[in-house]
Amino acid sequence: MPGQEALEVPEPGVMLVVKVKSDVIFDRVDQLLQKMQQAGMVSVNKGGLKMRTMPVPIPILPLRPSIASSSGYLMLATTDSLIQEALAVKGGKPGLKSTDAFKKLAVDIPTTGNQFCYLSQRFGKAIVRIQQKSLEANKGMPEQMKGMLQSLMSPDKAAFAYAVGGNTDEGWVTVANGNQSSANIVAASAVVPCFIWREK
Repeated sequence: MPGQEALEVPEPGVMLVVKVKSDVIFDRVDQLLQKMQQAGMVSVNKGGLKMRTMPVPIPILPLRPSIASSSGYLMLATTDSLIQEALAVKGGKPGLKSTDAFKKLAVDIPTTGNQFCYLSQRFGKAIVRIQQKSLEANKGMPEQMKGMLQSLMSPDKAAFAYAVGGNTDEGWVTVANGNQSSANIVAASAVVPCFIWREK
């Protein structure tokens, strides 16, 4: 951070999980990776899990794109640890759903769908902190504008939300709980045709 201040940020992660009938897709990608002789590729073949990981050297973010196949699922994730954690939870380890913060946001939210998105309050506060520090480092911004923006970036106003989206006969529907107004969410989610929002 500006001024050499260290800031600890919860690691963001993205994962795509697809139910498959065979390992055809995984095996094809594996063949391509082997043919490319991807330097530093990590291979795992253990206990029904086949996984290939390609570490990417980025100083501030651990990025280890991974593809895996296990128990009839094809998984693509930003890190191999995310896949390992998901499989551990699938196997019975307590996960996100067991936390009080998630339980509060999950009230009246569908338990099935085509996708879900979870933004924790802790991560929201970390983003606000980064924005505040960036503003402080911006010497060219007028003080009035800087003061106005800083007033909007209070950690108490940090966004948090949980949403589940699904494809229905009437189009794509997303149901969510969070602490932001529906207008702000719809503006940020213009690709969602139908949005149902409940403030907590």
